[in-house]
Amino acid sequence: IYITCHLKVTPATQTPDEVNKACSYNRTST
Repeated sequence: IYITCHLKVTPATQTPDEVNKACSYNRTST
């Protein structure tokens, strides 16, 4: 799950803060 999130944030052009939030949300959902 963590890897998937990292992969998604890597190509993301948004700020790390937004990515981090989305990543955290995904982790919580799983």
